[in-house]
Amino acid sequence: MSEYQKQLTQHQAALAELNKQLPQLRATAREAEQTFSKSRAGKPRFPHEQVAPYTNAKAAIDQHNAEINRLRELVSWEEGVRSASSDIRKAQKEAMHTQGELTKLVEKRTKISSKLEKAQREQRGEIEKAQTAEQRAADAYAAALANGDDAAEERAEKALKQASEAMTQAVQGKRGLNTLLATLTTEIEKLDVAISDAKQRLADYRQDQLNAARLLWAERLDKAAQDFAKVAAQFTATEKALGRRYSNLEDLNVPLQAPMGPKHITHRKILEMAQAISIEELLVA
Repeated sequence: MSEYQKQLTQHQAALAELNKQLPQLRATAREAEQTFSKSRAGKPRFPHEQVAPYTNAKAAIDQHNAEINRLRELVSWEEGVRSASSDIRKAQKEAMHTQGELTKLVEKRTKISSKLEKAQREQRGEIEKAQTAEQRAADAYAAALANGDDAAEERAEKALKQASEAMTQAVQGKRGLNTLLATLTTEIEKLDVAISDAKQRLADYRQDQLNAARLLWAERLDKAAQDFAKVAAQFTATEKALGRRYSNLEDLNVPLQAPMGPKHITHRKILEMAQAISIEELLVA
């Protein structure tokens, strides 16, 4: 357990204890205040001894909460940096697995979609075929009526009836075809949900990788900044030993990424570091 984790645990324990005591402290303080407000004898003395513990407890709770929030950020940074490499590998492994799953889902959807389109084409074809037959039967029936041919009219009427029944059957769908279409459509909808979920997980894994990579690069950036500061201090100490007053590092301000410690390396810090370097150390270079 790191020092920050120890401090966090201590503050959390202290906060829990204060929260446990707070109701009783509040009740005592309110009772004392009510007694004070109702007192009519002379100049009553405000019950600071009874109210102060509650006030102090609230202030301490606020302080502990502030420290807990600060320490959580530091612990999160420490844990993130420590596990960044393994987190990247883990997310990469999960992403590869999910990508394989996504590929299978897309392939399955493509096959089912192809079957659905084929079934829909067949249904449209049956309807168009039935429409054509019905129209021909209607034309034949009209022609028979116009010619006054009773026998032809009877045959045409029978054919028209059959064509109309075929048309109705085609619209309603062949046996089982509508059920098949509904089943395939439902399956595609389920696959779309699964595909969307897999894509979201892939995006989340990529985000996890980038967050872990950011911590790694931030740590390396801070290390590089500290290394730079050491070299800058040695350079500054050498310039000072040569009697040169002006420094082109006066405007130096290098930002640091870690939430703990200083936020920048400034020229003042470089000067402080330079003062601690002896000429003998400079000549070792």
